[in-house]
Amino acid sequence: MLPVSKQAVITPRVSAAWLHGFGDIAAEGQNSLATRETFSIQGLPAARNAVRLDAGLQANILPGGSLGVAYVGNLADRWSDHGLRIGFSYSF
Repeated sequence: MLPVSKQAVITPRVSAAWLHGFGDIAAEGQNSLATRETFSIQGLPAARNAVRLDAGLQANILPGGSLGVAYVGNLADRWSDHGLRIGFSYSF
């Protein structure tokens, strides 16, 4: 915790995770309707290995209230996605 004033405190947080796909990572399936018509669905294959990162700060800006901002990202060899999360919470 990093005290900024008598009331405001900033708390950093970081987490990381390794995601590993086991077995068949292909995203495909065969389905059928009640009329017995068959169809297939295909999607992007899952990554065999990926890293998930989550890092942010939360500031207690008033009694019972806090403001937070965080980065969330998934990184793999063939794809990545990134996001920003901003929030306010108040407890009473």
